[in-house]
Parts: sequence; structure tokens; C-alpha cells
Amino acid sequence: EWVSPAVVMYIVDSLLGEEEAEKSKQMEVLLAKFQFIIAPCINPDGYEYSHTHDRMWRKTRAPAGCKKNKKNWFGGCFYEMCYGIDANRNFDVEFNTVGVSRQPCNEMFLGKEPFDQNNTAAVRDFLLLHQTNLELYLSYHAYSQYFLTPLGYTNSTAPDSAHHSAVGAAVVRAIQARHNRTYIPGPWSKVLY
Repeated sequence: EWVSPAVVMYIVDSLLGEEEAEKSKQMEVLLAKFQFIIAPCINPDGYEYSHTHDRMWRKTRAPAGCKKNKKNWFGGCFYEMCYGIDANRNFDVEFNTVGVSRQPCNEMFLGKEPFDQNNTAAVRDFLLLHQTNLELYLSYHAYSQYFLTPLGYTNSTAPDSAHHSAVGAAVVRAIQARHNRTYIPGPWSKVLY
């Protein structure tokens, strides 16, 4: 997802008044009220690999296990070693329930256990350390033109779903007004699955 880090860097430039100078006063209000902590890319090894080997690569690059989980008599892989864990599925909320694979070569391989990847563990540790001060956590992806809200693992209504829906609708209206692009807002589980 090459465009996601670029979009996040554009947002950084906008916050700093670099990209859209006419909005710098609005940005000053936001910067005076909130501290923004921005990580443009939490999967640098996978991102780099997508530039050098496989354009559509989206997983990490850590060894994930043997294809079809088959080992040979000597402890090596019978077929081949698979690489990468889908970092989006490596969190502990409803781990190993919906939209995942236990096969290491699969695009949606979730890992052996939650947070077994350095990047997802780092995000978890940071969020836990700062959880009392957090107002918002956003994750940018380039899959399609969606503004996705909780929840992704169930069709149950999320706590604060009315607020999420209102924010999603406002973001979608702003994108439509500014860029004449139509985005679909809604919970992951209802929009994607």
C-alpha cells in the first residue's frame, strides 16, 4: 500500500502549513489543542520488500512457518518457508476468529499469537502507555474508498457507534466536497464482509 504513507506525510505537511498554506490558521487551532503522534509506516520491512520484490506485498517479512505447516524429518520445511504475517490481523481483539488464515503462506496469515510481530507489539505498547491521553487512533490503508469504523470481527453494534457513524459521514462529506470522490462509511464487518 504505497500510497498510505504518502497520504500520511501529506497530512503532516498540511498540519505544518507546508502543503496548504491557506489552511495554516485552522491547523494552528488543532495543534494548540492536540498533540499529534504520527507513524507513517509501521511495517517498514514489508513496505521496502514491496518496492524491491513484490509490488503487492503487504505482510511483514518475518519467517512465518512452513507452507501447509509441513515440516520434513530434519526439522526444515517440506515445501518451502513462508514469510510474513498480516499485521492488521496480529492484534489481540478477537484473535483467530474472522477473516484470517492459519496457513503461513496465506495473505491473511495472522501469526502464531497476538503481537508476535515487533511492529504490532510496538503499536500496542505505545497505545497502552498513552491510553489515558488518547482521543483518536487512525489507521490509513489504500484498499479502496472506504471510511471504516468499528467493528471488524462481528456484526454487533460497536460502543459509540452513533458517534463513529457521525464522524464517518462527516469525513465522507468533506472528501466529496473537496475532491468530488465518493467514499462509503461504515463498520468493517458490514462494509467489507
